[in-house]
Amino acid sequence: MSRSLQLLPVPRALLLVALILTAGWIADTPGLNGQAGGPPVIAPAPFNDFTVTDIEVSQGIQDLDNTMPLVAGRWTIVRVYVRDAGDLGANKVTARLTAQVVDEGQGGGGILAQPLNLPPGDLLPLNPGAAISIQAASGDRRDLDDSFWFFLPGAWHNAGGTLRLTAEVNPEINGGGGGGGGFAQLSPTVAEANHTNNTSSVEVKFNRADPVRIRYVPLHLHQNWDVTQPAVGYTCARPDFWEITWVSLRFLPAAGVQVQCTSNFLEPLSHGGINGQEWDMSDPTQCLLANERLSWLKTQENPNGTWHYIGMIDPSLGGLCNN
Repeated sequence: MSRSLQLLPVPRALLLVALILTAGWIADTPGLNGQAGGPPVIAPAPFNDFTVTDIEVSQGIQDLDNTMPLVAGRWTIVRVYVRDAGDLGANKVTARLTAQVVDEGQGGGGILAQPLNLPPGDLLPLNPGAAISIQAASGDRRDLDDSFWFFLPGAWHNAGGTLRLTAEVNPEINGGGGGGGGFAQLSPTVAEANHTNNTSSVEVKFNRADPVRIRYVPLHLHQNWDVTQPAVGYTCARPDFWEITWVSLRFLPAAGVQVQCTSNFLEPLSHGGINGQEWDMSDPTQCLLANERLSWLKTQENPNGTWHYIGMIDPSLGGLCNN
């Protein structure tokens, strides 16, 4: 007597219940990337994609649109701001800066010229190690080393005119020496998904300008603006004088500053005696009188000259004029 296995037919209702339960188990099973019943989703691997966001050309004060006028022959810094559009970020990334003449400022008229490369070729950033760490955001503008920064050679702009500055982040320098300018000593290019968006250019004009000429005049003043108290004055011999002078140049669109100092204190017109006049710099009217006195001195010493006369007040005195 032989025996055989026989598959019994499954009722359709029972099969339907099994399918429903199985579908529910799949929908509720964790580990499927949060998509109920869907196929597994594989997240893309992180990647680098560096890009230049802004090029700032500054001689002391500037904005990202480079609206502050630039002066030929003046110390110039170029800052290049970058970000990683791939949101990964990277360390030890370098850059380079090149320049081309667009409009030569000879004679002040401007001669349109075919763009040409200027010596000494590519510039390396002056950041430590000629490299920075690039973030997903553009970094902090207040931190100099959150951007690439370059010193622009005077030979590039002393004559005035318009330059096209081109910055490239993460230049392709594998194999050593690509692009010249000392790139053979740098680390290899960082791998990134897209290298076609690593370059940006900006055109800036360098204007011919004379240096500003300032003659500093110390004002005769007293503590608390009281003639019975000791006189207090500020002269060019003070240790911080030149620091103040160079800081003031940041606000002036001039190629430089020429300075003259006088050791003679300027006094009010009716100074001296028990009823003599003394300036009270907390009084706006007295400030105007002091400026009128400076104007008078200029007409006596330099009536047709280009020197600007500036009265000096000791910072310890305070007062409206000093602010």
